[in-house]
Amino acid sequence: PVTKFTAGTGSSRFKAAGTSVIAANRFASGSEVQCGEGAFTGGGNEGIAGGFLTRQQEDDQIMARLKSVDNGQVDLQLARERQDQVLELNKSCRVLNELFKDMADIVQEQQEGIDQIEKNVTAAAARTKDAVVHLEEASDHQKKSCTIS
Repeated sequence: PVTKFTAGTGSSRFKAAGTSVIAANRFASGSEVQCGEGAFTGGGNEGIAGGFLTRQQEDDQIMARLKSVDNGQVDLQLARERQDQVLELNKSCRVLNELFKDMADIVQEQQEGIDQIEKNVTAAAARTKDAVVHLEEASDHQKKSCTIS
């Protein structure tokens, strides 16, 4: 589970989960601290068995880092990350738009073939009806020619 943190007075900006804490940690120490029960950090854990922290120790370390971080830097980093995400989303939307255009072109090409098939089927049905009429006429002529002889 993600835990919410508050750093100092009046800094409600840090009442965010995940991204804010990671961004603040990047500035404070250059490494990331994962939130959660018994999370493992990559260093600076002398005296802690195996490098595992309790939830309270983890919270204390994060709070100390958050207090030492300039809020402007964190805000700037978050804005940059958000901008990068928006640009990536924009790029993905353009790619998706191109895919839809390509799909529309393919459908249009196939529609021309389907229209031609429909036209041929309609013509074949009309010719079949004409053929049935001609066969019935031929059958009638054959019956008349058999009775005359």
